[in-house]
Amino acid sequence: TKRVQDWMLEDGSFLAAYRDKGRLSPICDQVPLYLVKGDDMGQRGAHLRAVRLLQETCLEQALRIWEESVGDGAATATLESIQAFLKASGLVSLGRAIQRHFDQMQIFGGPVPFEDFHFAYKCVPTDVFVESLVPGEDEVEGRNLAKQALVRPANDGNSEASRRELADLCMKYDQL
Repeated sequence: TKRVQDWMLEDGSFLAAYRDKGRLSPICDQVPLYLVKGDDMGQRGAHLRAVRLLQETCLEQALRIWEESVGDGAATATLESIQAFLKASGLVSLGRAIQRHFDQMQIFGGPVPFEDFHFAYKCVPTDVFVESLVPGEDEVEGRNLAKQALVRPANDGNSEASRRELADLCMKYDQL
C-alpha cells in the first residue's frame, strides 16, 4: 500500500533496521531488497497455485488414460487404440478433441508417444477436460467443497475451533 511504501522508502527506519544486523550486516547489504507494489499478491499466489494444481491433475489424468488404454509402461500407442479406449469409456468428446489436435498437427496414424498424447490432452477445452476426469484408486472422497464451506463464518473464523477446522481442511487439500 502507499502508506507502507512511504514508510519503507522515505522514513529510512526500515532500511536502518534491515541493515542493523550486527556481524551479519555485510551479508544483508549484499542481499537484493525489492518493494512489491502490487496489491493483488495474494490473488496472484492463489492463481499460480491453481495453475500448478491443474497442470498436475492434467498429467495424472493423461497418465491414467494412457495406462488404461495402452498398458503400463508402453512407450507408444496408436491413435486408433487410444480412440477405441476413449469411446468404450464414454469419453467421446475427449476423443474428438484429441483427434482435432492431432489433425491440426498433421499427425495421421503411426505410433504416438506419451508426450504427444499429453500435449494434446493439455490442449482440450476445459469443459471436455473436466468431463474426462477419471477417479484414481487413491482418489480422496469429497474433493469438491460444499457451498457452506465457502461462506464466511459468523465470527470471521477467529475462534480456536474455526482455526483448527481450517488447518484440517488445508491439510486435507494439500494431500490431494
